[in-house]
Amino acid sequence: MSSWFQGKKRKPSPKHRPKHRRKRPVSAGIEPLEQRAMMSADPFTSLLTYDIGAEYIDGIWFQTLSTSNAARANSGQFSVEQATGSIQWQGKAVDVFMDEWIVQLTREAAAQIQQFTQVVGLFEQTPLGIEVIGGTGLTGQLLIRARGVDASQLGQWLDGQSFVAYYEPNVIVPLGRTSNDPSLGQTWALNNTGQTINGQAGVVDADIDAFEAWDITTGSRSVVVGIIDTGIDYTHPDLAANMWRNPGEIAGNGIDDDGNGFVDDVYGWDFVNNDSDPMDDHGHGTHVAGTIAAVGNNATGTAGVAWSAQLMALKFLSGTGSGSLYDAVRAINYATMMRTRYGVNVLVTNNSWGGGGYNQSLRDAIAAQGQAGILFVAAAGNNSSNNDTTPSYPAGYNLDNVLSVAATDNRDQLASFSNYGASTVHLAAPGVSILSARAGGGYQYMSGTSMAAPHVTGAAVLCWALDPSASVQQVRNAILGGVDRISSLSGKTITGGRLNARGALDQMGLRVVSASPQVGSTVADRPTQFTITFSHDLAASSVQASDLTVNGIAANSFTWVNSRTVVFRFNSSPVTAQGPQTMRIASGAVSRSGSGAGFSGWQAQFFHDLTPMAATSVTPTDGATVSAAPTSITFVFNEAVAAASVGIDDLVLSNGTVTAATLVNANTVRYTVSIPNYEGIVTYTLQAGALTDAFGNPSSAYTGRFTIDDPAVVRYSAAGLPLTIPDLGTVTSLLTIADNYRISDVDVELTITHTWNADLDVFLVAPDGTRVELFTDVGGNGQGFTGTILDDQAAVSITAGTPPFTGRYRPEGSLAALAGKSTAGTWKLEITDDAQYDTGVLVSWALQFRVVRGPQLTPPADVTVPRNTPTIVAQAQANPGDGGTVAYSVSAIGAQDALAYRLVTELGLFAEPSRVAANYYYNYYGLQEKWIPGANNQIYVIMPNGEFRRIEGSLQRYTVMGNLDPRYYADPGLLLAAGQNTFSVNAAVDASGRVSVTPPVGFVGEILVTLTAANSAGSDTKSFVVR
Repeated sequence: MSSWFQGKKRKPSPKHRPKHRRKRPVSAGIEPLEQRAMMSADPFTSLLTYDIGAEYIDGIWFQTLSTSNAARANSGQFSVEQATGSIQWQGKAVDVFMDEWIVQLTREAAAQIQQFTQVVGLFEQTPLGIEVIGGTGLTGQLLIRARGVDASQLGQWLDGQSFVAYYEPNVIVPLGRTSNDPSLGQTWALNNTGQTINGQAGVVDADIDAFEAWDITTGSRSVVVGIIDTGIDYTHPDLAANMWRNPGEIAGNGIDDDGNGFVDDVYGWDFVNNDSDPMDDHGHGTHVAGTIAAVGNNATGTAGVAWSAQLMALKFLSGTGSGSLYDAVRAINYATMMRTRYGVNVLVTNNSWGGGGYNQSLRDAIAAQGQAGILFVAAAGNNSSNNDTTPSYPAGYNLDNVLSVAATDNRDQLASFSNYGASTVHLAAPGVSILSARAGGGYQYMSGTSMAAPHVTGAAVLCWALDPSASVQQVRNAILGGVDRISSLSGKTITGGRLNARGALDQMGLRVVSASPQVGSTVADRPTQFTITFSHDLAASSVQASDLTVNGIAANSFTWVNSRTVVFRFNSSPVTAQGPQTMRIASGAVSRSGSGAGFSGWQAQFFHDLTPMAATSVTPTDGATVSAAPTSITFVFNEAVAAASVGIDDLVLSNGTVTAATLVNANTVRYTVSIPNYEGIVTYTLQAGALTDAFGNPSSAYTGRFTIDDPAVVRYSAAGLPLTIPDLGTVTSLLTIADNYRISDVDVELTITHTWNADLDVFLVAPDGTRVELFTDVGGNGQGFTGTILDDQAAVSITAGTPPFTGRYRPEGSLAALAGKSTAGTWKLEITDDAQYDTGVLVSWALQFRVVRGPQLTPPADVTVPRNTPTIVAQAQANPGDGGTVAYSVSAIGAQDALAYRLVTELGLFAEPSRVAANYYYNYYGLQEKWIPGANNQIYVIMPNGEFRRIEGSLQRYTVMGNLDPRYYADPGLLLAAGQNTFSVNAAVDASGRVSVTPPVGFVGEILVTLTAANSAGSDTKSFVVR
């Protein structure tokens, strides 16, 4: 172990177990790992049988346990020089993030992992001090750190582990180099009229024929593009409307609404800082995004190759223009996961970065994208080099979903800086002096293959807008087949050509782009005419009425709307029965104008339904408030439901799960649900088409909501937060509860930020002093607890959880020790940091009780009566709560000042003799207040106007207990007298709560009447005053 590290001394934990700690640097810099010999074994051998597919992207493998060096460098914890270094890898010197390695577990080993923290155990049997930082999102793939360990020593250990498939260093991934010009100008790449750009006159039509492509399509909002880059300025006027917004996430609520492992990922994710704000702090990603899909036809700035698309911001490159292999892989895997697991239509990612060597983890991530149906467009590089002999990755991966893009200028010449390759670079696109959006607003010129790749990505969007069902291979082939072949690229790229967007669309072939009735729609009538629109102009001679059949019946005639749209007519409707109806045009039936290219065929359905299926009632009703979580949601429909269509996937809940689906009778479906430990709004959606009727017609969508408001559940949140958790210190937060309920169950909710979780020991202390250990020393080097709920009934112990511990966990101690106690009093959350170096913040905490509600007593109002009134009668009321019949009791005390008497006796004022007399704090806060001690060291103050306050942590946090005569402020000692010179007064109460008070003859003063209502669930005591 290098002397660069110094161990951290720890005190024994309460369980006498050591805490796992990182070592701390004592020098100002990090020693680079220079010219280290690598292991002799081939780390990729086991991959021959390790096939990667999109199904292996999983949310649990995105979890983070520690902070990577890239993140530390970006946040300023380390300098770039401290965080990075150089090692020998596969015979080359490569730049890396210090001591960090990507490790792929074997499929068998990965299958044994149920929770991500289990991977830590795989590395605990080595003396090398290996730390698991987090997962890349690919099942079994993770980033580790081995501080100060020689690479050959680490490699020798990894080679000997049967659970390791391969490993490689976490290399530095650079941004594609660019040049920029702040002046605004013209987008020659879209339409080159020979205009002069930055001093160079262009050649007419040395462009991608975007204007011609827009005659066919300008893009589609249904296509999502992953911009894997420096982020995007999502506020830019020319980009904001085309930003992707996660449909499963509620912005800013601090909750992972869609359950994908990323909180508030509205526009995408920042993998550099591991947060939800992928704002561009460099400018490169914004420029790239503008080239792909700046909003068109909006009288603002420029237009993208596609006027409309959705731009998903995946930031893995920092403001300095570099990132880590680990973060690049995570960004790619995020896009794949959102497509395969969350239904987001990500069809293409743009990757204007790279230039490094081969990395297996990066290849696996790109291959998984291909399996998921995502095109990967990559910049060829800006080194003026031949990628055939000096590969540049990721553009150099020989995968079916990769397109490698070189750059040309406005004269159709290969850019001087551009990489090329007759067998490795697929095509070129404009990449010199490209005008696009600037981060922060405005526009700028930039140059590089980074600017060329987005033109190809934009063209891919146009292809998918034309044919949403097209495969990656179809779009890729169309782009390659549609290039303009130019002499300067002969022998420089595989195609020898430059992108032509219109050519790509032409290569897509003749297709149906819309129909009426719409595909998938439901109609009540029986149509006799059908309107079909094609992607290209049709050869008039190729069209015949019989080209369209509906349910196998040919049309009788047709008319032209325009050169692409035809109305087919039937003498009588081909729709003869309810249910699905099939429209079909055979392959080769029609052909394109000009080229004569044939038609590949088309078939689609619509539905004929005289009575569209709809829910006539739902239980619980929409908008209802229920006192307990329902165990089922039942729909009654206006017609019979096909039994085969009923399943648990029909219904989607915002909270909870559907566990069963039952057809109760012909028209009624009951979904059994489980919604444990939740109070609040639950939204449910019966998805469109989830059910069908007897004819096969789909149901319409139905969305409703109900609110769970359990009267036996009460929740109290602490005030006075946040509080700093000091290093090697303790912080206590107080929560005072006035309500007196008997506790049946209690859950503790908390959010804590901290840079080293295992430093913390957290206890809950009840008003009577009962201490419950919530957790001590858990979470290793994780950072914080977010939305953590400690619940005795949780399925997973906090000791088996993973940071940031979002959700429900069993505490280490038992909260059942608090059952039967009262909620009333001051509760304490006690947090101790028992190890040096790290600090944190208690952000929030709350207690949620399930209570046994005792009687709730409503006493009579204070009453003033004439002197010598013989008997005063008043009526009390009591709600029995969870108990049975209420029994009343009463007592009465005569005093000169009943309020003062009540405060003295009930609050235990002057309970400590040593603090009586004139020894009061005075004007401590400058408010002329006087401090008065009470029982249990509770402090009260009296203000100059007589207002009597209970202090709850600070003078600004208090409860007014009453308003005394100002004479008590002048002399607080008079309160002592209020507790003296009292006497009992006759009082009685009957079973209905009718109170009778008989004061002494001639009495002048106040009578404090104290009532108690009690039953098996508890008691409640209140008082009123007779004057």
